[in-house]
Amino acid sequence: MKRRTFLRTTLAAVALSVSAVSHSFCAAVADICSKVRPCRRAILPPIPRWNKATDDIDSADFLRRSLDYERSLLPPDTAFPRVGQIWESVRDCEVYFRLWSAVGGSNAWLPQAVAPPIKLFQAPFTTFTCGSVRLQQGERVRIEALDDANRPLQVTFVPLRYDELHPIVVPENQGRTSSRYVLTLRTAYTVCCSRDATGFFHELFRLVDG
Repeated sequence: MKRRTFLRTTLAAVALSVSAVSHSFCAAVADICSKVRPCRRAILPPIPRWNKATDDIDSADFLRRSLDYERSLLPPDTAFPRVGQIWESVRDCEVYFRLWSAVGGSNAWLPQAVAPPIKLFQAPFTTFTCGSVRLQQGERVRIEALDDANRPLQVTFVPLRYDELHPIVVPENQGRTSSRYVLTLRTAYTVCCSRDATGFFHELFRLVDG
């Protein structure tokens, strides 16, 4: 074979190989790009507004808009509970409790979340305690209150076995006969809160009635 013919054949083979590699590379890049979803436009936190009447930041407006901002970050697949519904724990879990105990005085105040089946009591003065309690799988609870009707960040609920769990939630030295409690959890995770070891309501409970 002549040298010129050999060089021509070799260059043609190299060009063919480079073309094949380039085609494979372009195909791989195109496949990756087809699987990458465009990022959703970021929603920035609200900027505080100035209240000319008080010559200060409008804290009430900023708090409201900050909560609205956090609600916009809730996962789209979140199952939001409604007041009066019955939910059931899907596994053993820890939830927070809020406890009020009567200790003397007059004109006691209890939050609206404490509603039937919890009976309000007239107490002169109340002390507030919070902590966590463990619920077993299959424990049923009734939704008592939400911080927002449509997209709540916080869920307040009570177990259907309220009286049976009362001695477990309320310490003996807290005055069990004059104490009332509610349970509470965040609805779901957002970047505005920490990853809580206790979990979140929509992960730990499922709807069974309502």
